[in-house]
Parts: sequence; C-alpha cells; structure tokens
Amino acid sequence: MRKILLTLAVGGAAILAVAPASASAQTWQPGAELWGQGVQVTWANGVTNTLWFDQNGTVRIAGPDGVQVTQGTWTASGQEICVSLANGARECWPYRMAFVAQQPVTLTSSCGSTSQWTALSTNQPPPTERRAGERG
Repeated sequence: MRKILLTLAVGGAAILAVAPASASAQTWQPGAELWGQGVQVTWANGVTNTLWFDQNGTVRIAGPDGVQVTQGTWTASGQEICVSLANGARECWPYRMAFVAQQPVTLTSSCGSTSQWTALSTNQPPPTERRAGERG
C-alpha cells in the first residue's frame, strides 16, 4: 500500500483526512459518538487540526487557527475509521471502541503515521431497552 499523507499548504499545516457513516434511528452505529462532534488530531509533525464528523458522512477539517481548510468523507466500520478527500487520498486508523470525550488516543494509520486523537465531546449511546425478567 502506498503511503498517503495529505499535505495542504495552509500555514504549513499537514492534514490527514477520514470517510461517511450510515445512520439508524434505533441502533448505535460505529462512529455515532462522533456525529456532529469535533476531534483534535495532533499529527507527527506537531500540527493540531480539528476534524468535524457530520452524521451525513462529511468530514470538515480546520487548521490550527480554526479556519476550515478542506472537507471530505468519513466512514467507521469494521475495525477502522477512514477519511477520504476529493483528490482520492484516503487514510484509515484503528477503531476498536468508541471515542471518549477528552481522553487522548494514540493511533497509527494505514500509512504508518502516528497521531494523537482527542474527542472534544461525544454523543451518548441510546438507552437500552429493558425487558421483563422470566417472572415478569
């Protein structure tokens, strides 16, 4: 697999991207904790970007100054979360459990690049349906 690091000339910021999640009204979907939420990602070069994960599968990427520099799509399925940009660049990271707000996670991408991800906030899973026991 060829290494895809997306470098955008926006104040010298190196930016990586991630692709869309499907929605279901009643069931928890992989990545649903991120819908509408931002994740700060600090790349190996020390630059921190914020990725905003929209429920419709769009990811918006803001530079260190908060200005949106690009957008693409994202998916969370299987055991990975992936970002794709319009230029065809795609990168995936391990995703074995839901992100927890303010808990940094160090991830190594499919391109071999290590970064630290910190969800600014997360959505809560829907309440589980309680069933009556055997005796009512």
